[in-house]
Amino acid sequence: MREVALEFGVLVLGVFVVFCMGCFGLYKRIELLRRWIDFWVLKIPFLGRVLRDFERVQFLLSFFWLYRSKIPLQEALEISTKSLHNAYLAHKGSGIFNKVSQGVEIKEALGVMFEGFGEQLLSGTYNEIGFLESLEVLLELYEEEFQTHSEALLAAIEPLMVLALGVLVLWLALGIFLPLWELPLHIQDV
Repeated sequence: MREVALEFGVLVLGVFVVFCMGCFGLYKRIELLRRWIDFWVLKIPFLGRVLRDFERVQFLLSFFWLYRSKIPLQEALEISTKSLHNAYLAHKGSGIFNKVSQGVEIKEALGVMFEGFGEQLLSGTYNEIGFLESLEVLLELYEEEFQTHSEALLAAIEPLMVLALGVLVLWLALGIFLPLWELPLHIQDV
């Protein structure tokens, strides 16, 4: 294994770096691929929930303050959608203004971003003041969910990090002690 690493290590590292750069370039250039990958990233058990909550908080935070400041709806939605890093959610968010311009109420159009309780909370509003209050409650709710899910993610990662650190320490210890243990065998052969 040592000889293979010494002979082909640089080559394997170079091929790996070129492969990663190529994949990243494809990810940046092909919108459909980016949406597909970002959709599946949101399905990862702990990480997906944290990322989804983070994106919702970003969208709601910008939309709430822009809408409250009486910025035109189209501009507020465009700015809020640009705050999303996930291509799948940004694609969902980009269709909100089209639905509003087709006659769908804003509270129903925003439902594509907030399924479940968020959609019900928004659909229960009857005027602009109630809509703003619902957005504020929804923002606080998703901020709390983001904090809860990120703490759960850290709690899930912690044992894996301890295990990885233990394996690293074992590898270093074996690298030091194995030659020392084999030293008497080499002395007897001489």
